[in-house]
Amino acid sequence: MISALSVVLMFSSNIITVGLYILPAAAGTALYILRLISGKSCACSAFAAVSVLSLLFCTEKECALFFILFLGYYPMVREQFHKIKPKIVSLALKLVLFNAATVLIYWIMRFVFLMPAEEFEMFGIELPLIFLVLLNIVFLLYDRTLTLYEKRYAKKVIQIVTKLFKN
Repeated sequence: MISALSVVLMFSSNIITVGLYILPAAAGTALYILRLISGKSCACSAFAAVSVLSLLFCTEKECALFFILFLGYYPMVREQFHKIKPKIVSLALKLVLFNAATVLIYWIMRFVFLMPAEEFEMFGIELPLIFLVLLNIVFLLYDRTLTLYEKRYAKKVIQIVTKLFKN
């Protein structure tokens, strides 16, 4: 059921175009809950299924790529980063992963899906670098939000989901 929720969130990007980054993040968080409830192998299988379905059926390929290349698996692997000491190294590695995924997504959109260069300009100003800086700020906020979610709500959500699916 949680996999279905992730698929519905990703498909919603066809209708809710402003959800280009929010919907894949929410779908990835749903898979994180699945990992907490059912384990890594179940969550990885669900991630693979949602990724394939998103790539095939989402009209917003950028949304699907953000899910596949970063937002879908990041909530599940971020605890591995927390094991790295000192924290500044952990944060630097998170940012390297995020920036590598973001640049790869830009490259795929630009050269594989042949998005015109004009899509990345506004008033003659090249936007990718500015956009990357802004996305880094949003990523840091997202990471902090996941930390707060884990501390305050994860146990409550797991209890609710477990009760729902036992019936």
